[in-house]
Amino acid sequence: MKKRILIPALIGIAACAVFCGCHSDKPKETQSTLIDDVDGPQIPAETEPIEETTAPVTTQAPVSEAPSTEPEVIDISVSAGQTGRPDLTNVKLEAKDTEYTENSISVTYPQIVGLGDEDAQKFANDALYTHVRSVIDHYVKDAENDKLTITYETLTLYRGQFSVLYKGTYQSGSDEPVHIAFTDNLNLITSSNIRLSSRISKDSMKKSIYEVKDYTITDSSAIKDAYVVSYLEGEPEDFYDSLVQNADFGGSDYPNAFSYSNGEEIRIIINVPHLLGDYVELSLVRKTK
Repeated sequence: MKKRILIPALIGIAACAVFCGCHSDKPKETQSTLIDDVDGPQIPAETEPIEETTAPVTTQAPVSEAPSTEPEVIDISVSAGQTGRPDLTNVKLEAKDTEYTENSISVTYPQIVGLGDEDAQKFANDALYTHVRSVIDHYVKDAENDKLTITYETLTLYRGQFSVLYKGTYQSGSDEPVHIAFTDNLNLITSSNIRLSSRISKDSMKKSIYEVKDYTITDSSAIKDAYVVSYLEGEPEDFYDSLVQNADFGGSDYPNAFSYSNGEEIRIIINVPHLLGDYVELSLVRKTK
């Protein structure tokens, strides 16, 4: 009688052991972490923490999208003795992403929030939108078939000067994509556009290209920088006269070049032939006119 009871008990214990062992072999689930490092060329930028969300499952084919730009919070601090407005001292200025989309057009640009001067904030946001629309109108000729993708890469704010660096591509029909780079520079103190002609004179620009050659190429898609140098030095003097005069938003025509400040450097974006990469960015150490 005891043996009849013992044998089923042993069989039950062995079954439980096998069941538990199978489940213990399963790996523990892990969650991936998302890290987004944002660098500003002039002042430190604090990036707001990103909340992870669970996206719904989709059965559609993957679509190639432009990289998104996370909102930045830029800490502004104007030291004693420096030129600045009281409402730009020790405040945090936040720029939130805004998207313009239509057919195959996708443009991400910033809009400022939290600025103490509401008039200056309205000027800046209106200008940022207007200038982005002018870029769209400049490139896109067939809104149903042309492709335009632009995002902004960098935001800086220094002594009331707000700058945005944009990059992207434009494609018309089956043509090869054209690489685009442009900037927007706004003075929040005077509610005005900042242009290359206020950073450097025509003569200084030509002297840097033809004589002193004190510039460096900071961004280029050319096979060799020597090709870019040969192209720039082969342009006539009136090319640079027009470039300095008509660069950046704020003129009567669409800009033929763009600029921005990077510390003690003047960065200048010049359009070049497609074989040289569509555009080149130069850096001039000289800061005064």
